[in-house]
Amino acid sequence: VWIADYNYILGKPSNRILKQDFDSSTTVLVIDEAHNLESRLLDHWSVEWSALEVLRIGEPLSHLDISSRFRELWEQWRRALDSLPGERLLSAKEIHWFEDLLFELVEQSTHEHWDWVILPPDIADAIWKLRETASLIAQENTAWEWIWWTPKPGVLQWAPMEIKSW
Repeated sequence: VWIADYNYILGKPSNRILKQDFDSSTTVLVIDEAHNLESRLLDHWSVEWSALEVLRIGEPLSHLDISSRFRELWEQWRRALDSLPGERLLSAKEIHWFEDLLFELVEQSTHEHWDWVILPPDIADAIWKLRETASLIAQENTAWEWIWWTPKPGVLQWAPMEIKSW
């Protein structure tokens, strides 16, 4: 029997433990505050990018020793986000365009020589967020329905529509 609060279950260290050591055929998982679980899972699996966030990181990026190609892609990402109107779903064509740009940004980020020791935390977080976003999209769980939408102008969110099958 495992007893845990939903915040613990959704934490990154616990995710690794659950994937490696949890056997649902022999273990009972009791989750405290389970009435909040569905909304927490939706939040946990959702990713949001804003043009403002990307703009804020763009200035410190300009002082780093990185390729002009990465800078160009980062600015293209910012402009694309900035052009989004609010409160609508993206079309299939827009989704593919954003996916391609995201994957190109991630690919380019792997060719950069990031000095993680001196890298400002907001830039390090953004690079990891890029990679995590691409990873989530690449392994999209086909049992769930996913949406790409703009909850407000300049903001893109990728989220599962519901988590009931989790």
